[in-house]
Amino acid sequence: MVNNPRFPHWCKIYKLEGCDAWNEGEEVVVYEGVCRKWNNDSLRNFYKDTSAGRVSDADYCVSVPLTNEPIKSGYLIDVEDKAGLIKGVAILDVYMGNLGTNIYINKPKN
Repeated sequence: MVNNPRFPHWCKIYKLEGCDAWNEGEEVVVYEGVCRKWNNDSLRNFYKDTSAGRVSDADYCVSVPLTNEPIKSGYLIDVEDKAGLIKGVAILDVYMGNLGTNIYINKPKN
């Protein structure tokens, strides 16, 4: 586990290249290191306007320090926190700012 109060968790962000019906593809790591996973329940920041009204976009947000590599929707993420490890969750949305990158994901089904 990571010992950093700002980014107390660990994550790996990756994409799969060369996937098809018979091949799982090659894992290409975009980012691996410290992060912060938190519950995304703020009405002020994390809702999207749609034609049907305001809809929650994601269950969780994962913040990582500023990265040079672009992170895109559809990439996969593994996140480890005190609750355990979740693997292979698809990234729904990404916001890159000058203080880091926020990545939005949904809770995996058990």
